[in-house]
Amino acid sequence: MALNTATNPATLEAGVQLYSTKFIEELSARLIPVTGFSRNFTDDFTLPGVKLEVPFLVANTASDYNSQTNNFATPTTDTLKSCTVALGEHPIIKFTVTPEMVAQFQPAHWEKKAQMNAIELAAAILGKIAAVPVSNKVTQSTQLPKDITIPSVIELAKVADGYNINPRLANLYLTPTDYYDLLKSMEYRITGQTVITNGDLGGVDFGFGSIVCLPTSATKSFIALPDLVMLASKPYLGATQGPGGDTIVENILTEPTTGLTVVETVVRDTATKARIHNLDAWYGAELGNPKAGVIVNRAEV
Repeated sequence: MALNTATNPATLEAGVQLYSTKFIEELSARLIPVTGFSRNFTDDFTLPGVKLEVPFLVANTASDYNSQTNNFATPTTDTLKSCTVALGEHPIIKFTVTPEMVAQFQPAHWEKKAQMNAIELAAAILGKIAAVPVSNKVTQSTQLPKDITIPSVIELAKVADGYNINPRLANLYLTPTDYYDLLKSMEYRITGQTVITNGDLGGVDFGFGSIVCLPTSATKSFIALPDLVMLASKPYLGATQGPGGDTIVENILTEPTTGLTVVETVVRDTATKARIHNLDAWYGAELGNPKAGVIVNRAEV
């Protein structure tokens, strides 16, 4: 049954809920790669300023217990490091819907639209994150051959180890070209799967924590520990909507996998009675420890 806001305005809220629930569900699945980086995502919109402090996410070293010099009361020498990240990215995805459209289109239409829009927003966010190591010219680098093979990718774990990066704590982020060329070399297909956990792809252990397929906008593959890229986010409320509109819905949605907040704003066009549905995220992505990553170049394909 269609959601008829023309005859029953209450169904607008139901329609928004239907769309936003499916949107967050899909966004959660698409943003799994974000969990591989250091981040401070908060839903507290009252925090002042346009910057957030982000702690470096690093592993502690395991060492032998010694009842005299390395016991439970012996303080460690490490300190909590952090850096300030500016919230410089603000993608928004929106569409206009008339009462007639809502009345005629079935709920399945809006659910699929939510899924597609979530994929677009996730790609925009991940694309910006993937550009951070490249644009900041991380100097540690290696190269994949033109013809990618299983051994050539496994070799990347050894390269990481040579740079004092434990590959089991790091992820391998591949451009779509590198990723699908790897699958092609294995004669192995994974439909729609872009994150391989435990570094195991088709029964082959590549030695990394995970293997991630980056969005199409990514220009370089790279290896990264969590402290290579620092991420911050909080809700952006009270945006100027422009003349001729009344805000009728404003919700803060929290994506459960990463904690990223997305603000949902529905504005009614006072002239046409159409609804403008908006979803936006406010975040920042900056380089953390440049020694925590390796750029993976590719011989000309």
